[in-house]
Amino acid sequence: DGVDEFDRFLGGEGQNFDIGGIVSGKVIEIVGDQVIVDVGYKYEAILPISEVSALHIDRIDDVLSVGDEIRVQVKKVNDEKEELVVSKRMVDAEEAWARLEGYRDRGEAFEVKVHDIVKGGLVADVGLRGFIPASQVSTSFVEDFSDYKGKTLKVKVLELDREQNRVILSHRAVLEEEAEAKKAEVFSRLRPGDVVEGRVARFADFGAFIDLGGVDGLVHISEVSWEHVEHPSEKLKIGDVVKVKVLKVDPESERVSLSIKQAEASPWERAKDEIRVGEIREGIVRRLASFGAFVEPMPGV
Repeated sequence: DGVDEFDRFLGGEGQNFDIGGIVSGKVIEIVGDQVIVDVGYKYEAILPISEVSALHIDRIDDVLSVGDEIRVQVKKVNDEKEELVVSKRMVDAEEAWARLEGYRDRGEAFEVKVHDIVKGGLVADVGLRGFIPASQVSTSFVEDFSDYKGKTLKVKVLELDREQNRVILSHRAVLEEEAEAKKAEVFSRLRPGDVVEGRVARFADFGAFIDLGGVDGLVHISEVSWEHVEHPSEKLKIGDVVKVKVLKVDPESERVSLSIKQAEASPWERAKDEIRVGEIREGIVRRLASFGAFVEPMPGV
């Protein structure tokens, strides 16, 4: 597999100073756009800034520091001129391919740091240039990607192509997977009759959707209040935390029916305690009939 291939690429134990050989060394100095590396040879190796990373860097000390232990590949060796040029980028790339192929084959998520914002998406440092297309950044529309620069994101491999040097990653796939896991957890614990807390997520003419922590349940307009309401916004605001009673759970269709009014005592239960025969109360005339008038002496009664 990829890891075995990388082991073969490293060539096992020992230092190989032939062109293409892999050697270990220690950073002893950073001079301008070059790194001086002690690789245990007759003279020090030179690591140019262009061979430090697969991504563009402005300063070497953003990536390497004196004392760092690194593995590099020999690009050029000339004993007469005492010239030994090495590349860290090439070793990192081989290691990255092996690692990424493992993540892809296992379907495993991993963390990357966003290196830059480019047209069409984000560039991540994975030892190679990893690209996260705009459509794979989030589950919702993102207008401005500038806040993502320097952030660490969890991603999955969407596409790998060594010949094209193409690495396509997705943060959205991870978010969708996490959302599905949350949804499954909520459905596993919800039971009809439960009274739980949720947050008002959005309105429709026929009711309000309540976020139960990964699942949106519907409070039909008839279940918003014991009083008559024309629209749920008369009683609720987006973001309100409310108690709801679970009426019905259907995991197959991913639907949950809820009631706000049934999570609290009914007006008639309150009326038994608050209204006394013979007392005088003020009330609102709600409607008239040929045989009398309907009066509301307390909300919902």
